[in-house]
Amino acid sequence: MTDLKPCPFCGGKLNFYRENYVNRFGKRIIKQYWMHDDTDCVLNDINQPFVLEAGDANPETGYPGEYAEKWNRRDDNVWCSNQL
Repeated sequence: MTDLKPCPFCGGKLNFYRENYVNRFGKRIIKQYWMHDDTDCVLNDINQPFVLEAGDANPETGYPGEYAEKWNRRDDNVWCSNQL
């Protein structure tokens, strides 16, 4: 699957997770998301831990999901604290 750009605040990596379970009504639920590494980052302070939804991602084709594509389209010249 396509890797996401590192966090613009700390340089940390976002990892892809996929969870499958059956809810109490017998319906199979699939949750997919990108989660920030366990790093000391302002994003984890705001939203613990930082998660980027990946509901339409497809690991078989390598498609990371709509929000992940938007995350990767951001400007590369963003200040990052690990660049000091």
